Amino acid sequence: MGDLAKAAIADRQYKERAIQRALKRRGQRESALEEKCVAYAKARGWRARKMNGLGFRDWPDRLFIPRVNRRGKLRSFWVEFKRLGQLPTEAQGRMADDLAQRGEIVYTCDNFERFIDIFKQRNG
Repeated sequence: MGDLAKAAIADRQYKERAIQRALKRRGQRESALEEKCVAYAKARGWRARKMNGLGFRDWPDRLFIPRVNRRGKLRSFWVEFKRLGQLPTEAQGRMADDLAQRGEIVYTCDNFERFIDIFKQRNG
């Protein structure tokens, strides 16, 4: 095989790896995960309040509020969304601890399967 053919193969392999990395990163965007989880919860009658803007810098990303429930078994919960494998910042951790001390339920979620588990646990 000539040098030109080897270079063409190497170039094609490089481009394929770059595409795979880009697709992997795109699938792990925090906002994409958050959107998917919000849609899942809303489809089941829950509300999802985005906690952003002035005064909400270190708060978890979303407050999930249960559908109307006559039995009173469902409780609201907070979720901090992260990229796959990423952890909350120190300030976010302090805020989660503060909320937990006040009786709130706070989760960190870095993938959709984790959210489904959280949701099923909260939904009874």
